[in-house]
Amino acid sequence: MSIEKEIELFEQYLNDQLSQTDRAAFDKKLKNNDQFKESFELHVDAVRTIKSERNKELKSFFQNIEKEEKEPRQKHDTPAIKKTGPTKGKIFNITKFISSIAAAIAIIVAATFLFQPSSSTDYADQYFSPYPNAIVKIERSTPSPSPLQEAMRIYQAEKYPQAITLFEAYLKEDADPRVRLYLAISLLAEGQTDKALTQFEALSQLEDFEYEEVNTWYLALSHLKENNEAKAKTVLQSIVNKDQHFKKKEAVEILNDL
Repeated sequence: MSIEKEIELFEQYLNDQLSQTDRAAFDKKLKNNDQFKESFELHVDAVRTIKSERNKELKSFFQNIEKEEKEPRQKHDTPAIKKTGPTKGKIFNITKFISSIAAAIAIIVAATFLFQPSSSTDYADQYFSPYPNAIVKIERSTPSPSPLQEAMRIYQAEKYPQAITLFEAYLKEDADPRVRLYLAISLLAEGQTDKALTQFEALSQLEDFEYEEVNTWYLALSHLKENNEAKAKTVLQSIVNKDQHFKKKEAVEILNDL
């Protein structure tokens, strides 16, 4: 993820502008990714610094103005000439104010550079998010959900160990490749990367698989998780080479950084 995108994501989170699903994914990443958490906390500290310095300088600036207004004018025989330009004190405060903001922004930029992903595994963690349910309709009012509906309900709740068990049981009765894809994503989410890779690679061999683009993206993330940059780059490049592709923009970002 680019520096601008990461800062934008942090600000959206802080300003409560993320969807419920994206916010839940963000919270999970904060919990499971120490680098991401540290980068976010440093960003929060930098923003707090900006606000604090801004408030201090603004308070001082207006206090000085008020002080000048209250100071009695010296009596002279000739009428006092009203100053039209800013006083030296005002210029000094404005300069300090701008300098403090610039310094705080520099902290944010430096922190973001410092905590950019340092390995392929970091990219896998940073870019992973579960693919939404697109294969079965789930209604709360359904009294007796089907096995697949129950499996997808658990998957959507991000209870991946239970979802894996349910998907595996379902696949014993029905070898639906779409369900196999969600099994693989669940395995990847649980850190069972070897098993996930086996599933993604098998699905990549299918002809006319309707979720081929989705599978390719998660296959790339699996290689990144395994710290296999060579294979990851090959898969990511195959995504970038197509005019239209799921997660093409993200693939470009990763390739530019690797």
